Parts: sequence; structure tokens; C-alpha cells
Amino acid sequence: MLLPGSFLILGAACIDARLRNRIVQFAGVIDPFDWARAQCTAVRARHVRGRRFVRAVAVLIASYTLSCALARAQEAEPIAPVTENGVTYVTGGVGEDESSAIRAMSSKFNLRMLFAGKDGIYLSDVDVVVTGSSGAHVLTVRTSGPMLYARLAPGRYHISATGEQGKLERWATVPQHGGTNVNFYWR
Repeated sequence: MLLPGSFLILGAACIDARLRNRIVQFAGVIDPFDWARAQCTAVRARHVRGRRFVRAVAVLIASYTLSCALARAQEAEPIAPVTENGVTYVTGGVGEDESSAIRAMSSKFNLRMLFAGKDGIYLSDVDVVVTGSSGAHVLTVRTSGPMLYARLAPGRYHISATGEQGKLERWATVPQHGGTNVNFYWR
């Protein structure tokens, strides 16, 4: 004859040891349905704790992401053109945001220069001297990135660029309308 709850003992061989010990301990004392309800409540409590943990992690990740975005927005200063000796220029282009900002201003400048080294690596800290047809220095600047855009009077100019890899020279003609691109590639 089977006692109430004894069917649990018969099926205990198929269950892990920890659960089997609980079943044997409570066999005949607790109704199987009450025991099952208690187990569901325990699982539900663990599930709620798990959801709280997941929410806490999500809040931490979101706050970290937001703080990084705000810090980056504060660091990014707008690129302002500089005017020296009647020549307006802008230099920079380090990073995607800065290079996009400079490219967006390209229509305002008629001489656009780009500096790159071996393997296509962009260069900064290049000393640039732009000399007019009369031999006078029109622009002397050290770049703060791989791009240098300048607004010059129409005419023919000699450009000398000196970087860590040596000195390169180019001639450029700035048209009355539009602009010209001059690229410096050190090999």
C-alpha cells in the first residue's frame, strides 16, 4: 500500500541528489501539490531577483554610455578658421568628427592640402610655407592634423611642406572660382 506522497520516493532515482533529499525529508508530511507550489514560489523569487540584477546592469551600462557621450561632446570644440596676414585657414582633421567638420567647410577655401605618410598614414605637425609668385611668404603654419585649407587670392603659389619624413614641394594654381587640391604623400 502506498502512503500519501510515497510516489515521490519512487521517482526520486531520476532526480538530482539535493532535490531527492528534500523529497525524502518531506515525504508524507507535505502534500506534493503544496511542495510544488512552494518550489514555484522559490523559482519566481529567484526570477524576480534575476530581473532586478539585469535591470541594474542595464542602468549601469546606459549611464556609462551617456556619460561617455556627454564627455565627448564637451571635448569636441568647433573648428574655427584662423586669419593671419589676410589669409584665412583651418587645420586639423584628427578623428572622424573633426575631419567631417573640416570637409563641411571646404567650399569656403580655395586651396585644400592633405598630408599623408607611408602606408597612407595621415600626418600632423607638418610645417607648411606658401610662397606667392613675388617670393613673399603668404602663409606659414604648422598643421594640427592631416588637413590644411586656406583661402588665398587667385594666382600661382609654391608650397613647401616639411615633416618628420622630409621636405616636399609642390606648385599650385588657385583659380578665380572654385578651388584646387594639393596632396603631399611621403614615400
